Amino acid sequence: MVHILPAVSFAINHLSTDIVIYDGHAKGLCSVGIIYSAVNAIHTITTGVPLYSFLTWTDYRSPLICAGMLTGFLLVFKSIARLTRLMKP
Repeated sequence: MVHILPAVSFAINHLSTDIVIYDGHAKGLCSVGIIYSAVNAIHTITTGVPLYSFLTWTDYRSPLICAGMLTGFLLVFKSIARLTRLMKP
């Protein structure tokens, strides 16, 4: 629910307004993703309890997973921004 409701809210907002997403916000979102990954790593390493089972921060895979998720998110965000520019005046 936590991940689906924002997408549904975005779709409703997009259909009912003339909002165009600015792709320049990707820089700020990238910063938030990097900071969240660092906080997740610090918490997991200090407590020994991973927040997500796939981010254990015991080997090289966790940073690669975070980088992959951030890259995927940024690609989706920039695609949606382009799509809104094409669809809206």
